[in-house]
Amino acid sequence: MKTATCILVFSFQTTFTIGQKASDCNWLSENGTVETPIKIFRLSQYRPLAVSGTEEKKGNAILYSGFVLYQCGKKTAINEWDGTQTCTIQQNKDSLIAQELYSIPNGKNFSVKQLPFYVTKYYFKDNQIIGVSFYSNDLRKYTNKEINQVLVNFEKIKEPISNFDDYLVAVNRLFWAFVCGSKKADNYLAVLKKKYGTFDGAVAEEFDMLITTYENYKQQKK
Repeated sequence: MKTATCILVFSFQTTFTIGQKASDCNWLSENGTVETPIKIFRLSQYRPLAVSGTEEKKGNAILYSGFVLYQCGKKTAINEWDGTQTCTIQQNKDSLIAQELYSIPNGKNFSVKQLPFYVTKYYFKDNQIIGVSFYSNDLRKYTNKEINQVLVNFEKIKEPISNFDDYLVAVNRLFWAFVCGSKKADNYLAVLKKKYGTFDGAVAEEFDMLITTYENYKQQKK
């Protein structure tokens, strides 16, 4: 459901508080290496925030993989993203909006699009950085006809499963049918982890990611 890079879009200029040195924004990684930040920016009058990691420019965007978001001068990270996650980050006045992209099968004929689905909003309150996370609710939903088609196609899958790629595609669509309000899709997903808990390798990783997203989404929507 996720791809392997992170895209950060910054709509602000690098700034420092008065007396702030660039070296104050260096990041000490877990292996003891001192890393120079790739981007430095600020929200309101507080110490700048910074990103440290690996960057790759692609068009007008910069791609980041395995990066850390932190406050300059602090030793603890605000958040970390690994190479399996794809994100966009944009500043909106005194807030920082991080949007994690997911492979959502809601395009024409169930085509997959990389869309911002999991959102975290960062802002300062009483000199403390606050992060509030939620799933986006403004992505295109399936029609009732599409939901029914997803359910019928999933029910046609016979065991033992012979084509794991097709199976994972069907489960991903089943998840989106659940997001769109299908109780039947919810019931199917609820038993899948136990039923197919013996998958191996890359199939197991993709399957676990789908089920974990389902469980996290359901928990947040309670």
